[in-house]
Amino acid sequence: MIVEPKGLATDVVVEYRAGLENGAFDASIPVADYVVDAGLVSTQTTELPVDTAFCYRFTATSELGAVSTDVVCFPGPPAGVPSPSGPIVAPSPAAS
Repeated sequence: MIVEPKGLATDVVVEYRAGLENGAFDASIPVADYVVDAGLVSTQTTELPVDTAFCYRFTATSELGAVSTDVVCFPGPPAGVPSPSGPIVAPSPAAS
């Protein structure tokens, strides 16, 4: 996500929800806090919830309001694929 905070402290989170249905996001995971310079903010996962479908989006929030990326969804695994679930999200070095 490219963030242009225009000098205002901006927080960026990844919002996550299980399932493909529209609705509220279950979790908000911090990616970068108090970003003031324009730039690319990204994150990477070390685990994906491959045992269920899930959706996510990035949201940036400042005193002017919030803006989100489009929602990206991934279907669940093919039948019979065992794996642990739950996202683990870590900021990229560029986000610090």
